[in-house]
Amino acid sequence: MCIRRHLGAEPQKDRVGSAISERQRLPTRHPDRQHQRIENQPIRIGIARVRGRPQVERCGGESLFSSADWALDISRAKFPNGATFEALPGDKIVRDRKTQALIRRNALKTIDWKALDYGQTAIDIAIGWFENGSLFDAVVVVPRSNSKYREADAAVIEMLRREGIAELD
Repeated sequence: MCIRRHLGAEPQKDRVGSAISERQRLPTRHPDRQHQRIENQPIRIGIARVRGRPQVERCGGESLFSSADWALDISRAKFPNGATFEALPGDKIVRDRKTQALIRRNALKTIDWKALDYGQTAIDIAIGWFENGSLFDAVVVVPRSNSKYREADAAVIEMLRREGIAELD
């Protein structure tokens, strides 16, 4: 989904997230159907999972972040349930390079990542979401900060680095 096309506004150049405003008007997605328009209401935008990789160039998703140095800083954040950020370009996320992994799409093509042992983690599911539904070429995978699972997630991220899937930092 192209944020600019559906919100009907060009993003401001000074901030990455400034394309989304609470006062913008959403056009209907299907002109032949009647939908209520949302005016003067907070807008919540979610990324829907789609099969195959959408055409980013057609939508301008990469150009939205091309002039930004970074899009999100999670370097000191804790995620009890872990996290992946397939809705943002992974190389624009400031992260803790020791514990949080950057995975590029081209690395997934060279190795059979599905055959690896992920144990009781869900990191393989997160990589699958990235591979099948992300607009971008890199994703950040964050281990669970909950002490019960932290060791297992860290071991899987280290395995991904050894196998050449996650970048060595």
